[in-house]
Amino acid sequence: MTRIALVALAAVCAACSEAPRAATPGFWTLLDAQQLYAGGATADQALATEAGLPGGLPLGSLLDPDGFTLPVHAGFAEGYDASYVTTEIWTHYDRVWLQPLYAPVTGWDENNRPVPLAPDGADWIFGVGPESGFYSPFWQMIYVDVPADTQVGQLTSVRQIIDGGYALQPGPGRTVVFAPGSDVVVPTGPKVGSGWLDGAPAPFIDFGQGLASWDEAEVIEEVPLYVFAFGGADGTTVAPDVVPGVMAPGPPRSGLTMPPMVNGQLRYSAYWRIYRVNLPPTARVFAPNGYAGIDATLAAAGVQTVSSYPVTTGVAPYLGKVALDAIEANNAPGCFADANRLDPDGTQPCHWLDSQLAIDTLLDPSLIEETDITVTAPVTTIRGTPVLPL
Repeated sequence: MTRIALVALAAVCAACSEAPRAATPGFWTLLDAQQLYAGGATADQALATEAGLPGGLPLGSLLDPDGFTLPVHAGFAEGYDASYVTTEIWTHYDRVWLQPLYAPVTGWDENNRPVPLAPDGADWIFGVGPESGFYSPFWQMIYVDVPADTQVGQLTSVRQIIDGGYALQPGPGRTVVFAPGSDVVVPTGPKVGSGWLDGAPAPFIDFGQGLASWDEAEVIEEVPLYVFAFGGADGTTVAPDVVPGVMAPGPPRSGLTMPPMVNGQLRYSAYWRIYRVNLPPTARVFAPNGYAGIDATLAAAGVQTVSSYPVTTGVAPYLGKVALDAIEANNAPGCFADANRLDPDGTQPCHWLDSQLAIDTLLDPSLIEETDITVTAPVTTIRGTPVLPL
């Protein structure tokens, strides 16, 4: 049997040598979210609790209550607006492995590109399913050379491929998520299709290539997704998901200011570890006129806000951002006082926590805490432009 066919088995064996975990691992997919809603759960049901993020993550961060629409989350990347969807949540998982995704091909074109048996992944065969503790949405494409007269739907399981003795050739990595149905509603960019898992149809969402990297052990490498935590009036800490997070281009304190560029597109990772950023008392979110309900949500949680802003023009680039020095004495609006101060090049400007570099350089490292939560969260837009699958 080839090394490719043993990817999942190797992952199992690697896990056997790990030391016992301090906490029980947890894992939620889009299919789990759909089942929870069907069982009567609401969008505010907390997942991933007791893993380092106050309140965990709401069920509604994965899927809308209709059971088939992916909600889009606002964020910032290198100071610019971005958005993403969350499709899996892990807690207390040390590693997520690359897994095999088999793609039958009938040949290779003049540019040595595979000729698929069927378009849009209709013939893809997944090597492991979401019921497995070793499931991963990060796949290595394994091209399966099949005869030209092979019919779509003739091969529907890994066992058929291995028993058939087909020639296998490794291909690129790809981020493909199991979907709750072929009618799932996704943002512009990712593609919905249906392949096969253990002989049964397997709907999926394809986010394309270049969204994950892995080490020599085929463990997916993680990068930070910074989530802001605020001190409440009663001394508790809260991290409402209405406040946009910050997506990093590289590992913590790497100094990177840009992710890799592939075929002219910025390709942020789709696999993140959540880092909790504990904000100092002077920090506030710029959310004038009730922007996105941020002020109201924070106030309801007992968090101080600056709800009165004299600024009325030129505010769009700063909406939802956290300013480190937002207030002065008596909760005066400080750097929110006028548009000139919002501009980083203006007089007495705000210091915005809107990039990994800003967070690393403006905050004491003790305020940044690694949680035990990782997520699949493919970026769907950057600077208003959809991120298209490659």
